[in-house]
Amino acid sequence: MTEMVYGAVPSRDVEPVIPKWWRTIDKWSMMCVLILFCIGILLGLAASPPLAEKNGFQPFHYVQRQAVFGFMALFAMLIVSMMSPQVVRRLAVLGFIAAFAALALLPFVIFMHLAIALFARAPPTTPAEDPPRREPAVLSDVE
Repeated sequence: MTEMVYGAVPSRDVEPVIPKWWRTIDKWSMMCVLILFCIGILLGLAASPPLAEKNGFQPFHYVQRQAVFGFMALFAMLIVSMMSPQVVRRLAVLGFIAAFAALALLPFVIFMHLAIALFARAPPTTPAEDPPRREPAVLSDVE
């Protein structure tokens, strides 16, 4: 009777992203990733303070870095999981091309780094500029 008076509820052609994402993700895999993240933080809390103290950092320096980069990775994972498969494929092709180019340029970068390190050294000294050498001390018998 309500539909006859007020009309039918308009249907949406586009479904909201978050409910669609929640329905389509593999919840077991998501739970396993979150558990691994928590285990990594826990192990970092156990192992980080002695190493950070030895290296001169704050006690939880490495745990903080693990948490920051872990949350960035989780955020990227959530964003990519909300994308359509076509967009993910396109990004994967672009990522592959970028990674392949970086690997192809790696030998040149290493060569340039070594060349800069070698040419940054002081020029070799000539024998005339060498400081005078002292003869090694010889221990003799004391009478």
